[in-house]
Amino acid sequence: MLIKFVKLAILNRLFDFLFLIFMKPIIIWLAIILLLFSSAGAFYGGYQLVAHPDGSSLKLSFELLKNTPFPNFKIPGIAFFITVGIFGAITIIFTFQQQQYHAKYITGAGLLLTVWILVEMALAPEIYRRDYIALFLGIAQMLCGLYLDRRKEEENLM
Repeated sequence: MLIKFVKLAILNRLFDFLFLIFMKPIIIWLAIILLLFSSAGAFYGGYQLVAHPDGSSLKLSFELLKNTPFPNFKIPGIAFFITVGIFGAITIIFTFQQQQYHAKYITGAGLLLTVWILVEMALAPEIYRRDYIALFLGIAQMLCGLYLDRRKEEENLM
């Protein structure tokens, strides 16, 4: 009897979890996917810049630092890892949990990435394809967050 009860409790929890996952609107899934890509890229890129401050692991030249106050890529790597990587990961967790301000966090994560890339594009002598991809990810994240925030406000008015 107890084993049957435990099995039912586990199945009930599993059903609740699957229901929670599959009943999220498509725009939330899009935001999570965009955040996963940008956060993973920030974790990888930030780690590589900290581990190899000369930029060799990412095939970056010191020419990119010519118009910046940085002697190497270590400080930008740490900042990128924290601002885009960690903030994006926290935003993913808040979005899965449907925290009260998750839409604002999504918008903020997109804004951070967009500003980061725009500053990088302004300072760097060369612009790479990955910069345009990251810029697209940031803008798409902002749009997802703004849409979700507006939808939530409209639901609160009704």
